[in-house]
Amino acid sequence: MREEAIFLTIPGVTGRYLFTYAHYPEVLTGQAFVFLNPILDEKKKVHNFQAEVARALCGCGYMVFRFDYYGTGDSGGELFELDLNETMNDMLFLLEYIKSLHTITDLRLLGIRFGADLAVLLAEKQRQINGLFLIEPLTDGSRYLMEQRLRRRLFYKLKQITDPEEYFMIDDVPYEDFQGFPLSSSNIAFIESIQAGRAMPEGRTIYIFTVNTVNANERVRDLVGILAKSNATKSVSVDCQEFWVTFELSDTQVLTGEIVKQVGRV
Repeated sequence: MREEAIFLTIPGVTGRYLFTYAHYPEVLTGQAFVFLNPILDEKKKVHNFQAEVARALCGCGYMVFRFDYYGTGDSGGELFELDLNETMNDMLFLLEYIKSLHTITDLRLLGIRFGADLAVLLAEKQRQINGLFLIEPLTDGSRYLMEQRLRRRLFYKLKQITDPEEYFMIDDVPYEDFQGFPLSSSNIAFIESIQAGRAMPEGRTIYIFTVNTVNANERVRDLVGILAKSNATKSVSVDCQEFWVTFELSDTQVLTGEIVKQVGRV
């Protein structure tokens, strides 16, 4: 197994680059996964899991590409420069870049939370995506933002912050603060637009994974029903913690094992 860090420059935009971490198996088979991150505080909490499952998939012969959206992680830009509409274009460029380097015969996306919803949107636009592995997709962006605001309110209460600044300006542009993660009005609108059935890819193999999350099964059941109209779709329940919200390290090996198991069935 070989691992490589890639800084991919987006053409036509000065200073816009994406940090991509590539995992290569000993023998390239033309099979590849691209991982799509969650956002806000959830992103940093899934890092260890992503590395774990990437190496497991690489051991099964898959190339794996993990990358940070522009404005996050090790990619260029500041947090407030994250633009989810441009992120869609960045992802399409990344997929074309990967295909230009390697002969890809089987391309799949693995998305976590918000990244799972993006994966569905991307699959609708890119026919060469063969399969989707979706871990706890949001399915309802407005509900997700409501939950994040409730979590923010609880944080302020626990810290006894009585006059929090939930909104602020950067370069005369208003942003809403999600505990250190600024979101512009356009990004909030993008998230609010996420609904089960908004995007309808066809003819794919789709696995949707749920863990021990309150009320997740009902939301995912609705999404499975919608996607199953035009795709081979399966829901997989895994006995695992919500590792994207816990403060301590979670054991995610059971989820990793289930993903590898389902990969072998495709």
